[in-house]
Amino acid sequence: MTDIHPDSIRARTDFPYRALLAPGIAQALIALDYAIVYVALPTLAQRLHLSASEMQWVVSLYGLTFAALLLSGGALCDRLGARRMFIAGMGLFLFASLLGGLAQSGVLLLAARGGQGIAAALLQPTVLALMAQRFSGESHRRALAIWSAIGASGLVAGVILGGALTALSWRAIFFINLPPGLLALWLVKRHFLAAGKQTSLSDLKMGPGVTSSGHSAGKIHRPIFRLLHSSAAVIGCAAAGTLVWALMRYAESGEADFLANRLAAAAILLFILHERYAAQPLLPRSLRILPGLQTGWLSSACYMASVGSQFFAMTLLWQQSQHLDAVTTGLLFTPLALLIVLGNALYSRLSVRFAGSCLLIVGFAAAGLGLWLLAVNLTDPLSPSFISGIVLSGLGHGLIYPAMFAVGLAAVSEPQQGRASALIVTSQYIAGAITLAVIAVLLGTQPEIAAWQEVFRGLSGAALVGMLIALCADRSAGSS
Repeated sequence: MTDIHPDSIRARTDFPYRALLAPGIAQALIALDYAIVYVALPTLAQRLHLSASEMQWVVSLYGLTFAALLLSGGALCDRLGARRMFIAGMGLFLFASLLGGLAQSGVLLLAARGGQGIAAALLQPTVLALMAQRFSGESHRRALAIWSAIGASGLVAGVILGGALTALSWRAIFFINLPPGLLALWLVKRHFLAAGKQTSLSDLKMGPGVTSSGHSAGKIHRPIFRLLHSSAAVIGCAAAGTLVWALMRYAESGEADFLANRLAAAAILLFILHERYAAQPLLPRSLRILPGLQTGWLSSACYMASVGSQFFAMTLLWQQSQHLDAVTTGLLFTPLALLIVLGNALYSRLSVRFAGSCLLIVGFAAAGLGLWLLAVNLTDPLSPSFISGIVLSGLGHGLIYPAMFAVGLAAVSEPQQGRASALIVTSQYIAGAITLAVIAVLLGTQPEIAAWQEVFRGLSGAALVGMLIALCADRSAGSS
């Protein structure tokens, strides 16, 4: 019989913040490392003699490996347990960060970024799964709000720290991960038990309706090997990976890549057919039919196609068009960071009285209007339209991020939280890759201010689509 940690009982009532530290640190590191190289990229290219293509891959390879392996990471989390996968993922993340900080060539740097992406794909599903284990009801709502504030702030902090640390040494943007990562490992061992995972591996379910009892006697079936060699995991990785690769090729050259496009189309079609007809799909059919989860992953895609890509667009605007240095660029993001945290605090208060879909509508509406106002006057940060745009987009960002997870995971059972959260985050990073490619196409080689305005209007349009999705979900919930 598995022992119950005394903290797990108190977590249901008095909300121990220490149990949220490990998931919060992991989420902050995942978001931070996606953005921290933005401001530091020119310095990285100069020190390691990176080509233009290699510069692009320093940013995109992290998202590529993350998106390609995230669904498999969610499945591993559900099969092997959140605590075990958290330890493995964080260990790999710290090793890859150390490799990046010690890199002497572009090849080693790219290898480190790929390793960080793989580790993030293992870590991300465990974060929400660990919280679902320790919190329920009102305490889970509060935990989700705090966690989302940490994650959203990590994305902005990545840009801010990227500028400050680059002034000291570009290697510091990788070494900074080590102290909090080690702390998270200690915390997860201290406050989380491998609940339900102390039975024999032969007793674990291999999939929907399949157990190890169907194998010959005396043969222990190890689910990790079964999963890693399953057609679902291989096809899912190939589909996501080739799609992001095709998009990056288009962003680099401005023209469609014949081979990449057709490989992506074939892999995606094969994945769809496999998920539709296979006996053991990577995403169980019981999850796909949940309306709340559908709203969650669609909202996640619109989030990343709007305010989620605002950081990247503004970094390029300030450094490439206005020729600001890395430190100044990072400092200019401070107001936006504080507004996102304020938006998360508003969500925490408003979610007691209003449904998640309602807060999604408000968040996307504020974000869309804010991004549109930014496009009115991008060159004057003290103009009323620019200040209003920053305020509205920051508050909208803070509302959207926790609301899309709350809506998406509301009806998902605890054993499937890992895979469901992986789907929401996968759509987020796939949409991010698409958006970066579109931004590159809109800007061209020598962008004028009109091109930048078109970019921000496009981000505003994506927020409008998110608002319409949330509005449909809110009406469906009201009529049921």
